[in-house]
Amino acid sequence: MAPSETVFPLPLEAFEQYMLADDKTHQPMVLVRQLFLSGYLQQTAFESAIEKAMERHPLLRALVRNSGRHEPYWVAAGILEPRVDWAEIGRPLQTRMGEYLDLTSEVGLRVWVRQGLRSVIVTLQFHHACIDGTGAIQFITDLLAFYGRLTCRHEDPAPELLQLQQELLRQRGRIPPQLAGESGSRVGWTQKVSKLFRFITRKPSPLGPPHGSTDSTNTCPPFPGIVSHTFSKEETQSLKRVAKQQGASLNDLLLRDLFLVINTWNSEHGREGIGRWLRIMMPVNLRTEEFSRLPAANVLSYGFLTRDCRECDEPVQLLAGISRETREIKFGGSSLMFLKSINMLRKIKGGLKRMSDPQKCYATVVLSNVGDITTRLAVSLPSRNGRLVAGDVVLEAVRGCPPLRQNTRAVFHVMTCCGEMTVAARGWPELFGVEETGDLLQRFIHQLHHSFRSVPDAVDWKTDCESVEQPSWEERIEAPDRPGSETEDWFRQPVSGERGR
Repeated sequence: MAPSETVFPLPLEAFEQYMLADDKTHQPMVLVRQLFLSGYLQQTAFESAIEKAMERHPLLRALVRNSGRHEPYWVAAGILEPRVDWAEIGRPLQTRMGEYLDLTSEVGLRVWVRQGLRSVIVTLQFHHACIDGTGAIQFITDLLAFYGRLTCRHEDPAPELLQLQQELLRQRGRIPPQLAGESGSRVGWTQKVSKLFRFITRKPSPLGPPHGSTDSTNTCPPFPGIVSHTFSKEETQSLKRVAKQQGASLNDLLLRDLFLVINTWNSEHGREGIGRWLRIMMPVNLRTEEFSRLPAANVLSYGFLTRDCRECDEPVQLLAGISRETREIKFGGSSLMFLKSINMLRKIKGGLKRMSDPQKCYATVVLSNVGDITTRLAVSLPSRNGRLVAGDVVLEAVRGCPPLRQNTRAVFHVMTCCGEMTVAARGWPELFGVEETGDLLQRFIHQLHHSFRSVPDAVDWKTDCESVEQPSWEERIEAPDRPGSETEDWFRQPVSGERGR
């Protein structure tokens, strides 16, 4: 028996059950990560690296079983493996069942590789019942480390691997005592009831559909339909200074500026159900030191920030209020309210199914900020010229997006790697094409630009950040002046997810 199979069978935790309850063929609970590499992947070595990495993360090698009255549980998938789809850059990413991933018959990972002469785009699709954003970075780190071990030169340092303890998977749903203690001591029952009442009664407005779009007529953009913009190291540092000068974090600044953007968007595009309240859902990582060797899993909850649209008229006060609330979410225990709610609902017959009604709008948009992933990657991967190296390829950038819900019509994903912050976005595909999603992202970038200019010593910004047609990835890598130089410039531009490949 493989070491990864000794933890099975494994009961599903509350968040995992919620992800399955929310999972629909038209609304799959999947998250996507894309790796942009310079070099050329060796197919045999890469597929071997996938297999080795999955051995370290058992939930990606598992299937879900239901047994009548008992809770669903994970079982080893046996010989089932994800099929790696190889093709040249520009070939669409396709699956037999669309984006939906059925965990009763398929493991929770799909892989596509699109490769040119000196450029590679690896797209990874994970089922959110198996893994969260932090877990995805764990898997990516191991994948690149194994590939690096198989392809590095003898004189180069071999990538290292963090020792994991698979037995910790049995404790993945346990709330760490220090967090539980904070929840009980700082947030009294009166406050909890008040917060829950406000959450229920303040119905958030969905994002207004773009002009001219309807569910029945809009053509879905190619998967994964992500648009992104990467800030330079200098720009990223300046944004941090903006936030710090106002007593806030960079994440607070992102939240404030996103509220301003969706408020303006709804005032211009809203034609249905546009009301008073706006809400941003923010995933919260609950990992503590005791989970540092836990394999990839879901160890998170959600925080919900709700604002009256009129509060957007006072951006300074809006930021101050957001900063106070995020501190309470992270350190005061209120992030556990969602987790405790689904724990309670799963004990009620049909409770999670009622909560996962696709017609309900729990948030206007999602902002998922996984922070700086450099430290996590650098534990295993050596660096060269400021970039992380995996054998015969160099990691140029990473981007991704969390799952979409039908009435949470846009998601934003923020990630910093090697000092550069990438903001990615995706819209509900039946309403938002790549151009419409790009428009929404551009508004966010422009709003951050406006905040950025408040720093006296900030570096100069391009005043015109509109999307432009980019040279192909392969052409950028093969630029004659310096391999990779145009790649870096391209990632600082807001580009569409499918154009220019």
